[in-house]
Formats: sequence, C-alpha cells, structure tokens
Amino acid sequence: ATLVVPQTSLLLETSESAGEKDEVSQDTITYIAPLVGFGTLHSASQFVERVKAMGIHVSVKKRMSKTSKGRSVAWYQVMTDTYTDRNEIEHVVMRVQEREKIKDVKIIERKKG
Repeated sequence: ATLVVPQTSLLLETSESAGEKDEVSQDTITYIAPLVGFGTLHSASQFVERVKAMGIHVSVKKRMSKTSKGRSVAWYQVMTDTYTDRNEIEHVVMRVQEREKIKDVKIIERKKG
C-alpha cells in the first residue's frame, strides 16, 4: 500500500505535465499526401528528383501487396512530407498534379494526441 501512494503521486505529476502537452498535441492535425505509386524503385527515384527540382520535399515508402494468387509484390509509394497547414499541402499537391499530370491525390488527415 505504501508503494501505491508514491506511484500515484508520481503518475499524477506526470499526467498533469503531460496533460498540458496533450492539450496542445490534441489540437495538432497533420496532413500527408500519397502522390503516386511505382513498380520499380528507379522510376520512383526519377519522380522524386523531378519533384525535388520544384522545391518540394517528398520521400519514397516501400509497400508490399499480395496478388490474387498470393504472391508478394513490392512497390514504391511517393509521399509528401508531413504538413500542419492544410492550405499549404493543397497548394503543394496542386503544383505536383499540374506539373506531373497526376489525378485524384487524396490528402490524409492525422490527429496527434
């Protein structure tokens, strides 16, 4: 019983200080946009270079999918960096869509906290 009291008081202290941070982070919404997928890393890298030349930072994520026959296939998805301003990421996506002739890019909204 004596161990519970100090742990509880420590938990209360940390939860209060973390609570203040949580309030800020709960309001934090981040946005990311998967731009396009490629079958080869080389093609994805070429696309990344073209987009980086526009001054936009993107990264490549390796994804695994299964075919209808159960075979695993690797593919490469080019993603924007994480943004906190929706207007900014919409502007970035519009520029890339116009330049690279891409359609139907969906912006993913993530809530932190």
